Amino acid sequence: AVHVGGGLTHRLSRADALMIKENDLAALAPGIEEEDVAPGIEEEDVAVAAAVSLIDMESDAEFTVIEVRDSRQAIAAIKAWDSLQVERSGCEKIVLLLDNMGPKGCAEVHQILMQENLRAWCVLEGSGGVVHEDLKQWIDSGVDLVSTSALNRGVSPLDLSMKIVEGD
Repeated sequence: AVHVGGGLTHRLSRADALMIKENDLAALAPGIEEEDVAPGIEEEDVAVAAAVSLIDMESDAEFTVIEVRDSRQAIAAIKAWDSLQVERSGCEKIVLLLDNMGPKGCAEVHQILMQENLRAWCVLEGSGGVVHEDLKQWIDSGVDLVSTSALNRGVSPLDLSMKIVEGD
């Protein structure tokens, strides 16, 4: 229905692209060594940088998505991606899924990436809380894509997320 209506169905399941989401990061965090991440990454964003650094570029560089929740995570992901691409003389872009940042948060990420000359390495996808009335703000934020499930849902979803947390 989304495709017939003109929407882009670029990711119907996790099999369509490597997707690194918050639970993947939570599961990875306890085993990360400092030498596994790109230089200049803050302590709290080590899992994001490490997840990107561990991507098998031969099989997954063409279409990889990483979910980030703030500008620090976005920068950590792009710096790690930049290191991998420079090392292998690659040119592929990573999709940064800017989750629940809103148009203002997405604009902040876009501006920082432009200032750091890292914007060319990514496709920015705004997601979470997208409503039709705010589309102009999303477009003006600098994102390349806006994704929402509102197009194909008749009732509000019930969020039953299971989150992994580090135990005592």
